[in-house]
Amino acid sequence: MATARVEDGDRAERPDAGNRRQAVPFDPDHFARTSQSTDHLERFQTIYRTNFWAGPTSRSGAGAGADQTMSLRAELPKLFRRWAIGSLLDLPCGDGSWMAAVDLEGVDYLGADLVPELVDLNRARRDGRRYQQLDLVTSALPSVDLIFCRDCLVHFSAADICAAVDNVRRAGIRYLLTTTFPSEPSHVDIVTGDWRPLNLERAPFDFPPPVDRIVEGCTEAGGLFPDKSLGLWRVADLPKPVAASAERTPPSTLRGT
Repeated sequence: MATARVEDGDRAERPDAGNRRQAVPFDPDHFARTSQSTDHLERFQTIYRTNFWAGPTSRSGAGAGADQTMSLRAELPKLFRRWAIGSLLDLPCGDGSWMAAVDLEGVDYLGADLVPELVDLNRARRDGRRYQQLDLVTSALPSVDLIFCRDCLVHFSAADICAAVDNVRRAGIRYLLTTTFPSEPSHVDIVTGDWRPLNLERAPFDFPPPVDRIVEGCTEAGGLFPDKSLGLWRVADLPKPVAASAERTPPSTLRGT
């Protein structure tokens, strides 16, 4: 399915799917039920080391597969040109498998991830791009034009999303490009490491309509996520969100390297 821009006010058709959280090939409440640790790094290392997200070609999950990123590989360079993006922080970059095929001519790229094994894996590819270990919530982030956070905030508690957005704001980053599900009617909170579809235009985040959007053409779970999108927001336009019910997940001790 080709990626399409969606103008303000337009929405992908609302899926008749009930609770879409249960449609993924992993337990979306795993860490709430089983984890004794509240450390971000430990949780995401467990996810990577065990292929917890059950990705058939990437430990970053099915969403990192060639079939689910075909449209993004074509549309992202166009978006970067439309908004004159000269520097990009890709956090989390995961294993970098699909992004390696994105044309980034004229864009200063920095890939970063919390999991050190992923940083090492990307550096070993020697693709001419830079990679660094960073925590989206706690590390001092570089002041780039755009931070790209695909399939990331959907795994954060509401409080950690608020902390991450505040950290992006402190860094002076101009644009946030991140995953959102605009047909999701309400917010369900989670502990960091678990998963739910996230509509950032709903409370408690109340983002304004994005200034640009790429609809991914997601076909996962038999097509239950046709609204999965990358929304582009000016960071200066984002409200300071009020943390919702889940208590703040204590961060790891990582502060970036």
